[in-house]
Amino acid sequence: PEELFVAGLLHDIGRLIFMEYFSEPYNKLIVEAKSGEKKLIDLEDGSFGINHAELGFMISKKWRFPSLLQNCVRYHHLVIDDSIKEANQVYVVKVANNLVKFAQLGASGDTKIEENILSESGANKINSTDLNQIIMTLNEDISTIQHYFEL
Repeated sequence: PEELFVAGLLHDIGRLIFMEYFSEPYNKLIVEAKSGEKKLIDLEDGSFGINHAELGFMISKKWRFPSLLQNCVRYHHLVIDDSIKEANQVYVVKVANNLVKFAQLGASGDTKIEENILSESGANKINSTDLNQIIMTLNEDISTIQHYFEL
């Protein structure tokens, strides 16, 4: 569980690099992604020739992150199948990433939820009933946190 928590924090590390070194063009991509026509990851590929997941993977590999973190960074936007090492853990990070988008937490610019999230192959994948339960719990947790911090 600790590794997945860290993976949840670090999976978008490539975005930080884009924001730090290419802030003006990257902010334009974020604004464009908010329009909802294209996914941010596709806009990154078109503008930079690489997306934040691949860039983050390169960094995580250079910094010798554990393989689980490297895979979560690299594959959190791709279809997860059993050929990917630690596929179930990567899938958890992918689902969490999409739940954050669904709940509109944060301001990543990317509001498109991945359509294939429930249809991916492999064991132990989430079903629509479980996903609905998670969303209900997430909404309750958000309300509790907002009340606690008077947001």
